[in-house]
Amino acid sequence: MAVWTNGVQDVQLQIHGWTRQAIDAPSLGVYGADAPAIAELAAAEPAWREKDPRGLPYIRADGGWAVLERWARNVRDVFTATRALFFVRASKH
Repeated sequence: MAVWTNGVQDVQLQIHGWTRQAIDAPSLGVYGADAPAIAELAAAEPAWREKDPRGLPYIRADGGWAVLERWARNVRDVFTATRALFFVRASKH
């Protein structure tokens, strides 16, 4: 949708993951439209529902999704693909 402001066209784009649907799960909210796929992973594999042992708002399915959909190949890739988890861990050390 285009909006005109002071003679300049401002285009509002929806990036990957954009959704109007509210995401209830705190660990999945930032994934937007991809959240249902991560929830399916967690539902299919009980171990992937386990919460982060450090108390961060993540479940193992976040990492599984990073491997399956974001082509994460190592732990650093998983941390980077799961939002700012990489930076959270770095700030703890």
